[in-house]
Amino acid sequence: MALGVYAKVSEWAPGDGFLLPSNFFEQAPQDRVERFFKIVGSDLKGMQALLGEAASEWDFLAFQQRPILAFDTGEYLVLDEGYLLDRVTRGLFWLVHDHEKQTNGEKARAQWTQAFGEMVELLAEASIRQMAPVVFGEVSFYTEEDFSRVYKGRVADAGIDFGTAFVLFEIVSGQLTTATRIDGDLQSFKKDTKRLVIDKVEQLDSVARAVLNNTRVLTGHSRISEAKVIPVVVVGGGYPNSPLTVRYAQEILEEKGYLKPPIRSLCVIDLGELEMLEALVEAGESLVDLLLGWKESAIAPLPLRNFILTGSQPRQPFALGGWMQPSVTR
Repeated sequence: MALGVYAKVSEWAPGDGFLLPSNFFEQAPQDRVERFFKIVGSDLKGMQALLGEAASEWDFLAFQQRPILAFDTGEYLVLDEGYLLDRVTRGLFWLVHDHEKQTNGEKARAQWTQAFGEMVELLAEASIRQMAPVVFGEVSFYTEEDFSRVYKGRVADAGIDFGTAFVLFEIVSGQLTTATRIDGDLQSFKKDTKRLVIDKVEQLDSVARAVLNNTRVLTGHSRISEAKVIPVVVVGGGYPNSPLTVRYAQEILEEKGYLKPPIRSLCVIDLGELEMLEALVEAGESLVDLLLGWKESAIAPLPLRNFILTGSQPRQPFALGGWMQPSVTR
């Protein structure tokens, strides 16, 4: 039902009205419409109550929770189509989270949170695996278990060997806290950055050094001199890449001595950007080119999707090692 609403809103053109007609949902069973609106909609009185509970003037939580407004005339207004999609996709986490907490208690809530985190990690790992090239008939993809076995407990969630470059991934399912997103609390932002980025980079740095020092034990071949390691943190709930946040994180990394050359600049992406990379690689682009091109571009502090959507992509293809073959079409 949300996709039907989204499709209708996407057809809007200058001169059209903003309201969905009262008969828009007439072909759907009434009980289904009512359940749908319990999740995504509100009437004027309900929205007024939600806005009255706002924590600050930047609190958009009411619009995120109830992106469709129903009028007494029976017409509907979509307040934000992005919030609508989020509510029925990423927002489902919070629906289950709150239901389990209220119905079955704190233990059930914690179990759901853990299960969701595992689902995010498996989803991201599947996308990463698809981007790995085929080497001598085998995909050059390495798991947490592979790293732990050869590097004595030092682990990354996933890795891809491209011969002259090695891309390392850490996946975290968390997201910014409400205090950061809504209140703009600086201390909360710092804690979120540590939890979502810095702590993960600590693991990536350890594994990256191990890969550079002894590649053969993992891959079976020696690393050539110009090899580089590209560290990537995939934040399931997203992280706000901007000149300010990237600079703050970089200062902490430099202070701790993480990611020194030949380890390359840190890439922080979300699940949507990971899927964009997967699609581009499937279309023939190079993952290494895309990541290095982003971090060497004028918009490096901005999200990866900005780099991709502006067409600021590398022009020269990344040179694979002579012993490698391009990935097969999957």
